[in-house]
Amino acid sequence: MNKLNKTQHQIDCDTLMENIAELLRKIAKFSLNNRAKFEALVMENLALQQTDEMKKQRKRIPQVRQRVLIMYSNQSDSVILQPSSPVAIT
Repeated sequence: MNKLNKTQHQIDCDTLMENIAELLRKIAKFSLNNRAKFEALVMENLALQQTDEMKKQRKRIPQVRQRVLIMYSNQSDSVILQPSSPVAIT
């Protein structure tokens, strides 16, 4: 129970499962009756998800670059400090 809201919320599991089953039946019926439209909707949603994922990854590029620079900087420092240690090139 939330301290700000003194009401308790309960979900009837059977009702929830019935609603999910009904929704899945409607999706199946729509996909069978309108195959081309359903495929277009699925492809459009996949493209949107991929675009969103790319946006998230692009936002992380500066952070990843900084980490790589720090990693290589630390690696080159250790090589300079310990010239006898072998350097693996991958």
